[in-house]
Amino acid sequence: MLGLDRNGRRKSDLITALRVLWLFSERMPAQCRLDWDFPWAGRTAKEVVGAPAGTERENKTPRIADDTMEALLAWVLVMIEEAGPDIRDAWHEYHQLEAGRHHSQTRCTGTREERLRVYLSYCRKMGVPQGVNAS
Repeated sequence: MLGLDRNGRRKSDLITALRVLWLFSERMPAQCRLDWDFPWAGRTAKEVVGAPAGTERENKTPRIADDTMEALLAWVLVMIEEAGPDIRDAWHEYHQLEAGRHHSQTRCTGTREERLRVYLSYCRKMGVPQGVNAS
């Protein structure tokens, strides 16, 4: 690849593609595996071809540690399972209020502010916390 008649950026892209193939070789059929040691260990593709390092498009943010990522993903699942339904219901109710189709607004017409006041009054009368589906 280094001897190809291509610019440094293109050579760098080709080396990156080769590196990806090598990294996934364990998951490939035996006849498709690259049977040599990891090429250019510790060097970026741009360093290998001598191309200018970095462009505006590259992500140079350090990877998140595996332990941190696992904890974050576990927390996301808790949030989706525990808070997700409430958020979904509130979003649905918000759209009903905005459109004037919420069940508490059947006798209410007027501006958004007027409809919201009627809804809040209804919630207070019914003992329903605002934002929780009253049905």
